[in-house]
Amino acid sequence: MAVTTTQTNKPFNPRGNDQSPKGYNRAALYSGKALDFDGVNDRLDGGSIDALGTGDFSYSVYFNPDGFSTYHGLFAIGTIYNFGLLTKQTTGEIYAYSTTTGNIDSGYLLKDGEWQNITFVRSGTSHKFYINGVLFSDITDTAFSVSADNYKIGQVTSFFANGQYSNARLFNTALTATQVADLYNNPEKVVPTGVDNTALKLWLPMQEGAGTTAYDGSGNGNHGTISGATYVHGIGAPVSQTAVIDWNKGSNLAAYSEQFDNAYWGKSGTTIVANQIAAPNGTLTADKSIVSATNQYHDSLSRSVSTTIGVVYETSIFAKKGVGINGIYYYQGNGSRVAKWNLNNGSYVGHAPTDGYNAFDSYGSETLANGWYRFWARYTASGTTGNFTIGIMTTADDRVIPYTGNGTDFLYLWGASYHPVADGVSYIPTFATAQTSPVLLPQGLTSGRDITGVNLFENVRKQGALNLDGNSWAEVHDNASLDLTTAVTLEAWVKLNETPVNTDSGILSKYSSSSFLFTYREVSGQTGFACYIYGSGGLVSSYATNSQINVGEYYHAVGVYDGGNSITTYLNGVQVSQNTTSIPSSMTTNALDVEIGKWDTNKITNASIAQPRIYNRALTAEEVQRSYDSGKNIFTNS
Repeated sequence: MAVTTTQTNKPFNPRGNDQSPKGYNRAALYSGKALDFDGVNDRLDGGSIDALGTGDFSYSVYFNPDGFSTYHGLFAIGTIYNFGLLTKQTTGEIYAYSTTTGNIDSGYLLKDGEWQNITFVRSGTSHKFYINGVLFSDITDTAFSVSADNYKIGQVTSFFANGQYSNARLFNTALTATQVADLYNNPEKVVPTGVDNTALKLWLPMQEGAGTTAYDGSGNGNHGTISGATYVHGIGAPVSQTAVIDWNKGSNLAAYSEQFDNAYWGKSGTTIVANQIAAPNGTLTADKSIVSATNQYHDSLSRSVSTTIGVVYETSIFAKKGVGINGIYYYQGNGSRVAKWNLNNGSYVGHAPTDGYNAFDSYGSETLANGWYRFWARYTASGTTGNFTIGIMTTADDRVIPYTGNGTDFLYLWGASYHPVADGVSYIPTFATAQTSPVLLPQGLTSGRDITGVNLFENVRKQGALNLDGNSWAEVHDNASLDLTTAVTLEAWVKLNETPVNTDSGILSKYSSSSFLFTYREVSGQTGFACYIYGSGGLVSSYATNSQINVGEYYHAVGVYDGGNSITTYLNGVQVSQNTTSIPSSMTTNALDVEIGKWDTNKITNASIAQPRIYNRALTAEEVQRSYDSGKNIFTNS
């Protein structure tokens, strides 16, 4: 028998609310991420922070220490002579340090193996330490000067952090007690109420989940390079949870994606002048590509990357018309493909089949603000090397006509991308190292843009949906309302982000060789949703196969057990499978939590899951249809 739970027995700091009449089954999320530092030489090296001088500032971070056998170096601007935040050896006391003041001790001893939010606030000569949103100490001391310098996380001089680190923020203002509490109580919030966005000088969510770059979401471009530290996934409260944050997801096989003057990129008949105008994300990082006076094709950018045969790739570039240039082309040697676009209106021009060039599998453009366009093309690789070649056209259709440049005509380019479509279709910035595995970029300060300022090109999180990335899930604590024996209906809207890596990917489960399990499956080329019921006779299932289930589209999936007669599955309001053989007369129960987006130990789903519901009865076909009809305008726009 499951544990009986009162309506006041709810998990601490829940993220998902129960909308049923009972109202006491809340979901705790496990979608947080962090960087794990080894205490030996792991660190994060960042860009230059503007001088704080002797003015007010605040630094906030989540830290989970792994013992106190040595000092932990948490954060530093420049050398420790500027500003450092550390913990002491043996005791774990958190303190600040500069050569002007020496130690500013908080008196708070960090707890080993626990997540704690540490916020240090300087206001004049007052130096405050907040722990988990509550003021712990206020020390009066000299306001030491902090000059402009590079920052480090996980290292202060020879002291390295040993533990997990998440969501670091630096403000050039003194947060009030109310604002510190606001950040702690709302960890997905970036800037607390009453603080202007411009006060945020550094924000490292550390939610990428892969790669060697920690992206700065403050808009100041102070991204950090990760050296040694590794990502951990599935962290619960109190750190921020990606499942309730809008994010772009993707990879980028091209390095220096915003630095086209770098020698990494080949140029033919063109000259690149860096950082000439504001890019689509508002930063002064867009480059000017000027034609030379050479009678030839004019390739602004060219680069080859390694590809896998049979994989679908997307390439894209942001472009803006300058002077004398009316079109661009993209050439892909892997299949001899060409796509051409008109820079005056963003329209697709063609692919010059009479000159031996083929069309891409698909192609298109997006119109952005201030005259910018994003041009993209997709193809299925037929070889192990792909090309990224962006060329200039004086007219809207002259790819095959060499011409004499005048040395002054130009266009603007920014944000090159080359990545498998399966990794996501968003633009991911890169630096000296390509981003070969998918990363998350959460929504930033501006609605509809990620932390780098790039548009969220699609509505990535529908109403009521959890963004689950294959490393995260939610759990609903067990109680008597979930001890269902005679009937059950399992329902959810599901959008797959990728074809499951595992045979089964969990949607809803109370699994331990008993109760119920609702999964998405891929078996022998068949894709679909499966409802499993555990009874006295063991496991019985109904498998809703449908070869038309597409990645990136929402589906309304329902599994119904009616207490001994049948197990039925529905897809988008229509019955697609029913099993009436050896149906158990009742389900067995267990005391486990209900898992959303997961079952067993590693069957974790890379999908968005919305409105998961569990009924203590069997819905009729008419009720299933009504439920689908009530949600289809939200999730399918049809």
